[in-house]
Amino acid sequence: MLTLHFSQASAIPAFGITSTSEVSRAFLDLGISDLRAAALFIQSKPYWKNLDDHDVLALLREGHGTCISKHNLLAELARENGIPLFRFEGVYPLNDSIVTGVSSLLQQHGLKQIPRTHCFLECCGEYFDLTEGNCTGKNGLITEYWRIEKVQVGSGNAFLMRFWKDLRVVDHSIRHLSDEDFLRIAKECSEYSFGLCERP
Repeated sequence: MLTLHFSQASAIPAFGITSTSEVSRAFLDLGISDLRAAALFIQSKPYWKNLDDHDVLALLREGHGTCISKHNLLAELARENGIPLFRFEGVYPLNDSIVTGVSSLLQQHGLKQIPRTHCFLECCGEYFDLTEGNCTGKNGLITEYWRIEKVQVGSGNAFLMRFWKDLRVVDHSIRHLSDEDFLRIAKECSEYSFGLCERP
């Protein structure tokens, strides 16, 4: 397992927003002119699912976001401005230590845990999680990961599915589950986690 240490969003460098591209303009229109201020603004928004995770501006349109939409938004802002901040995903074992009560759902499928991904950001050698302080249904920040990888905005489930296929080779207890079974159970777990928080 890899142990990550996360820094506060206030430690993100205050690189200026100079681009006139879509995301940059959206922040400038809000009176936000640097990366740190954008990160703190994003972090302040409640954690909740968006209508369209593929819409990079979903959080600004809806006033809330998931780890995907929060981190996609800041990563895209950084990309537009040539700032060295990148989106990462980490695969972790979801069980009761992460989300209290999820084991009752997993047991229905003969599982003690299931691999899930969480995304976060890396900038200048430090990691940042803009869901910190939000109700996510989890018992706290996830700091222990099986594997992490830098990923592009819009990469979908590609990293998780590569890990799932590797895990099925060595873990006999999950070989009875198809890819479709896995994604369905993963979605059930996500819905369970959302249900532990109040909808904004």
